[in-house]
Amino acid sequence: RLVQADPLASAEDADAAIADLQSLHEGAPADLPNRSSFARALAWRGERYAAAGETARARVDFQQVDRLLAQFAADTRDRV
Repeated sequence: RLVQADPLASAEDADAAIADLQSLHEGAPADLPNRSSFARALAWRGERYAAAGETARARVDFQQVDRLLAQFAADTRDRV
């Protein structure tokens, strides 16, 4: 299902793909490619929520992205 996930698909498809990515991440939290894919999917969904005016739902996704990637931001110029 992950390989077939279309980022422009329905919200239900996106939610299902994100659930799969979350399961992969929980099974191997040190796997950086899985963590990155999960974070990108959450950011994409958060942007979609924000565009639809669902700011509370967008904030939840963006905060989860922050938690997923915060420890790695110290090594980048993008750290705030």
